[in-house]
Formats: sequence, structure tokens, C-alpha cells
Amino acid sequence: MIGDSWRDVEAGHSAGCKTALLVGEGTEGAGMDPGDAIRGNDTGCNPDMVESNLLKVVRKILL
Repeated sequence: MIGDSWRDVEAGHSAGCKTALLVGEGTEGAGMDPGDAIRGNDTGCNPDMVESNLLKVVRKILL
């Protein structure tokens, strides 16, 4: 599941999916260092990948 908020990451984990968190401009994680984001937040959910835009996530999934 690809999302731009921690709620999306939580939902993906609840559904048994791998998750990707977008941290680009206009997202909940805007300006966040990807290394910090991949370690999660206070929800205890860690995304499987963190990228600044959707195209980068899609490339990682497909390649």
C-alpha cells in the first residue's frame, strides 16, 4: 500500500500489505529524512520503503 500519512502505513500493515510512505512536499512527512521515516513514529508502524514521490516508489516496485 502506498500512502502519504502514518494512518496509511497503519492501514497497510493491518491489511497485511507491504507499505510505502511518501514524504514529498504536501505530505504528512514533508521534509522528513527518509532514514528517520523508515524507523517509524509513535504508532510503532514502520514503512517498508520511503520515497519523495510516487514515481520513485513505482520504480522500486517494478524493478
